[in-house]
Amino acid sequence: MARNMETGGQRIFPTFQQIGDNLSNTGTSIVNSLPNKNELTKALRDPEFYSDVGSRAKNMFTSMHPMDQVALTTAPFPILGDVTGLAADARMFSQEPESRTPLNFGLSALGALPFIPAASTIKAFHGTPHKIDKFSMDNIGTGEGAQAYGHGLYFADSPDVAGQYKKLGQRSINDDQFKILADDTSGILQRVGIENPRGFLEESKRVYGDSGDAAYRGLQDRLTPKQIDEVFDAANIEAGNLYNVNLDVEPEDLLDWDASIRWQPESIKNIKLEDIGISLKRNPRVENEQYELVFGKGVSDLNISRNSISVKGMPEKIGDLGNHVTGKHIYNLIASNSNAATASKKLNKASISGIQYYDGMSRGAGEGTRNYVMFDDNLIDIVDPIDDIVNKHNAALDSVK
Repeated sequence: MARNMETGGQRIFPTFQQIGDNLSNTGTSIVNSLPNKNELTKALRDPEFYSDVGSRAKNMFTSMHPMDQVALTTAPFPILGDVTGLAADARMFSQEPESRTPLNFGLSALGALPFIPAASTIKAFHGTPHKIDKFSMDNIGTGEGAQAYGHGLYFADSPDVAGQYKKLGQRSINDDQFKILADDTSGILQRVGIENPRGFLEESKRVYGDSGDAAYRGLQDRLTPKQIDEVFDAANIEAGNLYNVNLDVEPEDLLDWDASIRWQPESIKNIKLEDIGISLKRNPRVENEQYELVFGKGVSDLNISRNSISVKGMPEKIGDLGNHVTGKHIYNLIASNSNAATASKKLNKASISGIQYYDGMSRGAGEGTRNYVMFDDNLIDIVDPIDDIVNKHNAALDSVK
């Protein structure tokens, strides 16, 4: 390759060896048009000055190694110039030891940047009433919103969408925080008719389970919205945070909830069904080779109106299922035969890092901003909290401990 480049340089660039001559001729023409008014003009009118510059340029170019000539000439052209430049640098480092300086190595590294894949991330937002140092899959179920699109950590393209969950959280309280209020001697809860806060909490847990928000749901049943506001105002429950995060994934790593198999990323189409726990059942009602994807007993919890989906042949990969199957079907097939948490773990193990779906503002149009459900908390990097509001909520509760 190097020999071909040298030959190319010798064939293509004799014209560039005439640069000096052209500079000299052009300079002479320009100077001849100048009026002879002062010494500066006299100096500029001296053709020897331009002839000397032209000769230097020509001599410098002709003295270069042919690979350097190629690199210099192709420099204005993206990619091609980078390739020839790196080739010339490699030749220089191998044949000229004195060129191996930190500066030269650094310049070569800059030339290689176009060939280094950029770290691909999705920039997203997360709204919450809580202070977060690191997102954790262990905390799923303790925040705002239902896990309607799979078991995972939820993020949004739009800060406005994420901000809605921050606002929801501004008027909420979890059971641990309620315990602190229950021991508050100022009588915040007693003033709204809850004489035995500890007993109220236990009763709420019996009704709603130990999910972390039983007390809040109990308050909603027992009190009017105005009374709940009085409790929250007294406890200074008003803080929330909107986090700016980087998701260390590409869209191709995510199962598209609404899209048919045809529009799923190629990497997902190639995943074997057995690797994600999807099995098929022969349909005895038809003579041809028709199989069914059968939803399990948990289908009633997934808002799915069917018990199975027919497919032709015996598919082995996701891409073989047919375009009437969507990402939602894939996820729910696994979840209905186990549970949502298991479905997310199986997909993550198969290199599907999460789910993407259009948010409420874009769903009707089928384009625009999306939400994301992440299955791996190690792929989430907090850039900064956009709203790092002083958490009066926690401060007030701490003050009554």
